Amino acid sequence: MNQELLLCAYRLQALVSQQHYCARHIDASSRRLLLLITSLHAEPPFHNPLPASKEAVDADLEFLAMEMFKSREISLHTEKFKREVRDDVRQEVREAVREEMADIIFEMEESNSVIEQEKKQDEEKERGLIESAIRGYQRTMMATNWFFFFTDELPYVDGQ
Repeated sequence: MNQELLLCAYRLQALVSQQHYCARHIDASSRRLLLLITSLHAEPPFHNPLPASKEAVDADLEFLAMEMFKSREISLHTEKFKREVRDDVRQEVREAVREEMADIIFEMEESNSVIEQEKKQDEEKERGLIESAIRGYQRTMMATNWFFFFTDELPYVDGQ
């Protein structure tokens, strides 16, 4: 298929360059296509005979136009496929990020609740220690007061 395309391009290029065929039959897009194809290959891979008639040139132009249409159609499908794949990948990445963020938020909330529970437990322990120290002090003071009450002795104070 590529050899046929090149063969048509070289024959048309030869016609245009040697003016074997009237240039008005070859439009600008065909010329650009010819230049593009022939610029890709500096030298023709083989010698091509010149077409003998206008019908052969028209057939070559039609073949080139069909190949150009097919390549454009393929490139459009390729671009569309690339876009769809790109969109799918973006969507998957978004979903993965959302899931990961949800997991992170859940873990943070869980760790925050654990930290709050630990703080509450520490506060309760501290409160319990303070209360037990106060109760111990109160018992000691009560015992001291009862001791002095029953013994009728006052504590010794210097200077009295």
